[in-house]
Amino acid sequence: MRRFIALFACGLFIVAASLAQAAEVAIYISPSGDSKASGNDEGKALDSLQVAIERVLAQKGPDITARRILVLPGHYVGQFAVIEDLSDGIPLVIAAAKGGRPVFDGNGEGRTWLVLKSSTGKPTRVTIEGLEVTNYVTAISLNGDRDSERASNSENIVRGNVFRKIGQIAYPSGNPSTAVIRLVNSKHNTIIQNHFVDIRNITRCSKLHAIYMAHYSSNNLIEHNTFERGCGATLKTRDASNDNVIRNNRFIEQRDSLLVDSFCDKNVRGEDCTKKTNECPSWGNTFEANTAERMGPRARKAPIAILGPNNPTGCPLPRTKERLNAAQNRL
Repeated sequence: MRRFIALFACGLFIVAASLAQAAEVAIYISPSGDSKASGNDEGKALDSLQVAIERVLAQKGPDITARRILVLPGHYVGQFAVIEDLSDGIPLVIAAAKGGRPVFDGNGEGRTWLVLKSSTGKPTRVTIEGLEVTNYVTAISLNGDRDSERASNSENIVRGNVFRKIGQIAYPSGNPSTAVIRLVNSKHNTIIQNHFVDIRNITRCSKLHAIYMAHYSSNNLIEHNTFERGCGATLKTRDASNDNVIRNNRFIEQRDSLLVDSFCDKNVRGEDCTKKTNECPSWGNTFEANTAERMGPRARKAPIAILGPNNPTGCPLPRTKERLNAAQNRL
């Protein structure tokens, strides 16, 4: 009996030691930081989001359970960052530290604030939370491979942010923007409790969408967001972006449709469609319990637009009866 108790106690000690060794890696950034600092606490903060990403991802080990970049309050000017091949399943959180909402200002330089490039088919688990992103052509682009459905990224979270003055309005001499948040073969993401305001192009407003789900971007949840003063279709699904749920969102002063589903049909547009295979309609999306206020004439006339044939050549037969299920909206 004593031996059993001793072995049990030893086992508990090993488990406790293992839990103690499990670690969350944290890096701080500040507008007044130093790129040569350690970033390990507020007093030694880095000044660059890109450097912070590289620094936190460089820390390896079987005991690391999470990685966090804590963004101290202030104004970050002209910063942009790229995350590549993130597929180890360990979450990466980029979030406001306590003390106020940090602002990333693109300074009219025609950049995308944050790009994720990962097409391994494994979860990437990037969270972006509590920030303001303004004066960028595009805020966030989550990029898988548009030509292979399996080459995706997934399980990312965009929560509680403000996206302000995004689009060609931030870079008038450049090309029209297509998205504030762009998903390309990016799945099972959550985009929740964000505020999109003044989303505009100078020319070709119809190209710009607050959230653009393209090329197999399926099973995403878009909920409790506010979209205010946008000039293109607010949300767009394209090319087999299926089973997305869009609910409990608020649309204010939108000039175009709230949701459009379309795809580039090679049978009709030929070489204008640049994907190797034909694009296909999206199926099984849900648009429910959303509200709209002070809409423009076009938005009032066609709040939802489903474009293109249901069964184009080269596309599989639909798995459901409806491309879009719309219910309980007040539009």
